[in-house]
Amino acid sequence: MKNMDLAEQLSAADRQFAELVVSNKFASRQEVNRCIALFTVKREDDTELTLSRYLVEEGLIDDEQARAVRLAAERFLKDQQNEQHRIGGYQIVGKLGEGGLGVVYRAVQLSMGREVALKLLHPRWNFDEEFKKRFLLEARLLGKLNHENLVQVYDVGKDKGRIYFSMELVQGRTVEDVIEKEGPLSVDFAIDAVYQVSKALDYLWQYKIVHRDIKPGNIMIDGKGRAKLMDFGFVKPRQDDIITEPGMVLGTPDYISPEQAQGKADIDVRSDIYSLGVTMFHMLTGSAPFSGTGSTVMRQHLVRDVPSPKDLNPQIPDELCSIVLKMTARNPEERYQSTDSLVNDLSLCRARRRLEAEKLPQRDTTIIRALKTSRDMEQTKDAEIDKLKKEMGKLRKYFLVIAILLGGLFFFIAVVLLVLKFL
Repeated sequence: MKNMDLAEQLSAADRQFAELVVSNKFASRQEVNRCIALFTVKREDDTELTLSRYLVEEGLIDDEQARAVRLAAERFLKDQQNEQHRIGGYQIVGKLGEGGLGVVYRAVQLSMGREVALKLLHPRWNFDEEFKKRFLLEARLLGKLNHENLVQVYDVGKDKGRIYFSMELVQGRTVEDVIEKEGPLSVDFAIDAVYQVSKALDYLWQYKIVHRDIKPGNIMIDGKGRAKLMDFGFVKPRQDDIITEPGMVLGTPDYISPEQAQGKADIDVRSDIYSLGVTMFHMLTGSAPFSGTGSTVMRQHLVRDVPSPKDLNPQIPDELCSIVLKMTARNPEERYQSTDSLVNDLSLCRARRRLEAEKLPQRDTTIIRALKTSRDMEQTKDAEIDKLKKEMGKLRKYFLVIAILLGGLFFFIAVVLLVLKFL
């Protein structure tokens, strides 16, 4: 116990040095322990004294042996440290951020020599085998996706009991960072960023995937001005419900949709559209629409309408306010029903602002007319499809009635013929 207490007073480098001296049989453990006891006393007067130098002074080892053991100890400690910071085939360099489901690190993929963002599932989820299984399945699904406005997922795996997945490391700033430094963002910036994220959501919904955590902190703007949606910690296929702790709702309260706040399982892309609309509100005004504790904010999303961003920023165009309010309607049926229609409206708004900036007439502009025509055609097409579906439903009912009547008639004729035959 005494020797252990003495060893604990040494630095990691000196402890490893002493172990290597003994294991290489340059001195016995008793001799090394005796010197350690004297060394800890002498070091109080000479703080620059090292164990290797003291063992040389005591004649236990010579300079050449001390140099070789010191290098071996340093190499061992470095390898040990690297091993502690290595997950799978990745060397962790530093921490980037932390959330409810995991921690994200800057890391190097050793096989490719490239920097990545490495997300490790939070230890609290390591005991939920069902959750881990779904997490792995979803991460692998995301790894098959490829879109310019989505952060690319490279790899997913498990090592040392920790589940991880690696992603593209985007050099840039999150929209949250930009808002914190610059306050409310320009109308053009907000339109362009939301337009790009809308295209990413459209791509995800082709695979029936709902992101579930759209917010400024999960939208990265790279050096070329491209918006990239990231952090797929809450992503799940529509058909699969994630089982969580009682009362726990996945998502961020400030941006959560009403149906997601209620814990509904059958949410669709309209939930992401709502969260993106609240995100746009934050971009344009510098703050989220509701404030308070997490539970208070979620209740506000359930019982109150998102206010007009124009109330906080009068410079916002009416057209853009209408888009935000339609995106954030509490009733999903009153929101944009698809990302296509949202993208069309944002395109029209963006084109009009560009023409206004260039001081060109917009009423008779061919581009504006073309965009309006495209949007109107899309809306007309959707209306015609709905009308056709209703008419087909009516026809199916008519055919069913006729079939029943004909069947009854044939049955009656058959009975009559049978009776006449026996008469």
